[in-house]
Amino acid sequence: MKVCLGTGILALPYAFAKGGFVFSPLAMFAVAYWNVYGVSRLCDCLALVKYLDRAEGALPAPAGSSANAVVAYRAIGARGVLAVDAIMLIFLVGVTSAWVIASSQLIGETPLSLGSPVRDALLVFALVLPVLTARDLSGLSKISAGGLIAVLLSFAIILLSGLNTYGLEGLRRLSWDDALPNSVADLCCYYGIAVFAFGIVPVAYNLRASMARPNLFPRAASVGVFACSFLYVLVGEACWVAYAPAPGGIRGDVIDMLPNDAVGTTVRLALAAMLVVSIPLMLVPAEELVYRKLRPQSEALPAKIALRVGLLGACLGLAMTIPNFALVLGLVGCACTGVISFVLPALYHLRLLQRVVRAEDRKAGLDLAGKGEEEEVRRRRMYQLHVDYVMLVLGVASTIFSTYQTVAAAVAERRVSESS
Repeated sequence: MKVCLGTGILALPYAFAKGGFVFSPLAMFAVAYWNVYGVSRLCDCLALVKYLDRAEGALPAPAGSSANAVVAYRAIGARGVLAVDAIMLIFLVGVTSAWVIASSQLIGETPLSLGSPVRDALLVFALVLPVLTARDLSGLSKISAGGLIAVLLSFAIILLSGLNTYGLEGLRRLSWDDALPNSVADLCCYYGIAVFAFGIVPVAYNLRASMARPNLFPRAASVGVFACSFLYVLVGEACWVAYAPAPGGIRGDVIDMLPNDAVGTTVRLALAAMLVVSIPLMLVPAEELVYRKLRPQSEALPAKIALRVGLLGACLGLAMTIPNFALVLGLVGCACTGVISFVLPALYHLRLLQRVVRAEDRKAGLDLAGKGEEEEVRRRRMYQLHVDYVMLVLGVASTIFSTYQTVAAAVAERRVSESS
């Protein structure tokens, strides 16, 4: 469950306000099921690759390839792997930019603030810079994981503060006008944040490999994802309703609702420290993606550090261009997480299963429409192909449409900020 939880939870109350109290929980469980489908398909792809290696002969993937790269290489070829790497790079840069925004805004509401959003963002840059020079960053992951306690604690404080200030006024104000999204833009905002909130599909193979019994991973992932979705619904609905009477309602980053007292300052600084420590964990994989393409035979640490600093500078520039935490999360969720979690698992499984069916038919001397396999097995595989087609079309359509709407919202916000 802790793998699914992440900084996306900070924007969930805002997303629920956009989605409505009826649509948001239902859509959250639908997104959870979609993630479970993606994990299941990725695990099935490993078995399909093994079958094809026996039937067609193993195709050597690039040296040092991960399980995800091997599956991608077998499913969509070398050029497809490059496209997937580009999407992963954009995803990592987008997440890092969102964390820069969140950490600088958190610092901006504490005595450590330097007086302006730009200076606070530069302070985050300066704090992260020394960490990027380290050769081994493995210890940071344990510190970062501990930050989830601060996130959950902050939600408890925020909810209690809201109930203490506004009581149940937000619940009494609810009407059927708040049940559904009020516009397409609100729907896409909800979709992007909800998709981003689940982080299990991109690391599915890593988690599966870490288990003593990998065959149980799909079931464990299902339990974790749905448990996480229940927590998301509880947090999203409760915080949104508690702060509905507040001036301006719930904000894009729920941490903005913390009280401005000693407790609020302590929680803000703890979360800011967690984000500052987490930023290198995103930048190092991004650096490795780029460096592996530029200098595959070199392991020069100074060059890697220079690339990390350059990527951090790019993230800083993006954070200053779109200083809206929820909007950046939504954009990353729509444009990247949707592709990684929903489009690619369906595409990989579809391509690999088609080849398995054809290989079985060739083995039996029949065409694709023949009965080269046991009837029940073949019927099940054809059903899986049909489901993959539907999920692939749905994933592509939702990614394109929601990304367009979110980019339009980002452009509109940028114009408003420039005019003011």
